[in-house]
Amino acid sequence: MNSIKKILVNIIALMLVVVSCFAMTACTGEDIVQVELTISVYNYGEDLEDETDDEGVETVKLNVDLYRHLAPNTVKQILNYIKAGYYNETVFYKIDGGENNFPGQIMLGDLKADANGVTQNDIMPTIKGEFEHGGVTGSNLTAKKGSIGLWRNWYGWNDQSYDVSNDSMHTGRATWFMPTKTLSSYNGWFCIFAQFDTSSDAYELIETALDQNKEEYVIYYTGEYTADNNNNNGLTFNCVPADEYDAEAIDSLFEAEDNQLTCYNPYTVQIPVDKSGNVTAKVTSVKVK
Repeated sequence: MNSIKKILVNIIALMLVVVSCFAMTACTGEDIVQVELTISVYNYGEDLEDETDDEGVETVKLNVDLYRHLAPNTVKQILNYIKAGYYNETVFYKIDGGENNFPGQIMLGDLKADANGVTQNDIMPTIKGEFEHGGVTGSNLTAKKGSIGLWRNWYGWNDQSYDVSNDSMHTGRATWFMPTKTLSSYNGWFCIFAQFDTSSDAYELIETALDQNKEEYVIYYTGEYTADNNNNNGLTFNCVPADEYDAEAIDSLFEAEDNQLTCYNPYTVQIPVDKSGNVTAKVTSVKVK
């Protein structure tokens, strides 16, 4: 009889622990998913403990916390893309030049690179903007170093000029942006869905690679713009080394007009390369921990 009582007491105690855990989760409201990025990046003289090959390429890990309770739909889609291998072989890069001058952030997700050059990743469906001006009050994270947001088109046609319009508000797809400094003007206008430790070896190597040796490419689009929200709105993606770009020689070069999106205007990207000119700072795999 005493044994039965002890068993019942243990069961009740276990149930109280479980209930307590659920209560704590409910109180904090936190639902954090951690993912691990495996990254191949050239080491410019850093002495790290990670595996290094003869060419100076490091294999490093970057852990990222995704805040599902702050941006549930965005994180859901990002996790689906991770599990499908979407971010594998994508490269870290910066945008610079012309009207699209964003030197304060690192980009990841929409570009891949190999021996044949820089190519565009698959185009995912648009995601409703989970941020204040997008009509959703959720993420209270700010755009600063150590955070990750879902990139979207910044400008669309608004009556008589290009502005932060409803046309551009919900154009985010799968590309990440990682601020390298505080971007106060982004707060409330972009979905910040994740954070990571900026003191990690992986992040320091990525920043170093982008600062030490990079090659410039011009991305531009050709063709006729359509109302289709997928496949570049009917346009064709092109990417060439900056010294090979000649706008005057391209008959069908696209320039945004009327209610079209300015993200398809020509812009320059900076992609890190090693001392031999090979593209570095690439994601080799991502897994949910």
